[in-house]
Amino acid sequence: MKSEMFDKIVEARANERVQEKIKKLKRAIGTALTEMKGHRPGMYPEECCREREAREILAILGSDNPNSGFPKTLWEREREAVTKELLGIMDEMQKALLAADRSEPGEHTPEKVRGEE
Repeated sequence: MKSEMFDKIVEARANERVQEKIKKLKRAIGTALTEMKGHRPGMYPEECCREREAREILAILGSDNPNSGFPKTLWEREREAVTKELLGIMDEMQKALLAADRSEPGEHTPEKVRGEE
């Protein structure tokens, strides 16, 4: 094998490997941004990197001060999500407390286990 052919083979394989690593990085960053921002149906994680808020976040992370300047919308979205979760739990708790007050067994019963009879 001639050295030119060897160099061509090395170049081609190195390119393939770098292409895969870049794709993997884009997917990982896109997945993390999607998790942070919330998923939009039909959007691939790497597409998320193109959105304005995602670009702002990436710029902050690549800046000299990667600890400040994040969009307030991140906190607003998270507060909204926590509110919905807690209201759902509180609603279920209220239903459970009302059920305990009524304490009606209902018409259906579980099977009896030996020793409970």
